[in-house]
Amino acid sequence: MEEALRALLLANSGVTDLVSDRVYIGRRKQKVSDLPVIVFQKVSAPRDYHFTGPTNLIESRFQCNCYGLTYGSAKLTARALIAAVN
Repeated sequence: MEEALRALLLANSGVTDLVSDRVYIGRRKQKVSDLPVIVFQKVSAPRDYHFTGPTNLIESRFQCNCYGLTYGSAKLTARALIAAVN
């Protein structure tokens, strides 16, 4: 799932115009020259059940952090990310 989300973001020109290929799962290198950047991780993935057992459906939730040299840069990256996943 994480790889699919990363691929979705990297396929969006609004995102890549800002961050190039700097979309990381979990952690990133701590270099200021790499900003702006998107870092995300899965925070929950509860399984769905009904009376007869599991439904094999999983609704995953992700936390996405956008970092930039300025607040405006990070906010612009966050808006591009939101537009890409909506």
